[in-house]
Amino acid sequence: MRKRHLCILICLFANALFFANAANRTITGVVISGEDNEPLIGASVYVSADELKKAGVSQTSLGTITDMDGKFSISIPEKVTRLHCSYIGFEEQNIIFQTGKDTYRIVLQASSHTLGDVVVTGYQELERRKLTAAIAKVDVTDGMVGAAKVSIRR
Repeated sequence: MRKRHLCILICLFANALFFANAANRTITGVVISGEDNEPLIGASVYVSADELKKAGVSQTSLGTITDMDGKFSISIPEKVTRLHCSYIGFEEQNIIFQTGKDTYRIVLQASSHTLGDVVVTGYQELERRKLTAAIAKVDVTDGMVGAAKVSIRR
């Protein structure tokens, strides 16, 4: 009797896996630069959280990145209707799926926006006797925003 129950459980589990996979489709494609038609390595290809929510999926994030040849493959729920693609320095592209089409060629155009300011902050503890570089402590209150005056304390 136990073998029969085990067999039924295995069949039910296999059915559940089959239907879970049947509800997804695989989208493949390539992401290239509109400037030089070269593949973009590491471009983000993803489904937005809003799109997943509309499709009734419990996942909050779904995405992948392109490989060395700019190619990607992503398994998405059937009810999802669009995909997003982004890359630093390029305009984000939204792809609306076409019926019966599972392979896409995505061309990203260079962005005309540039970064204004970049702030890099780093901390490290080092014994003074092992230090070989010049250092200075800058007090924020001594500097004037937008002016070139900064005093250095030692």
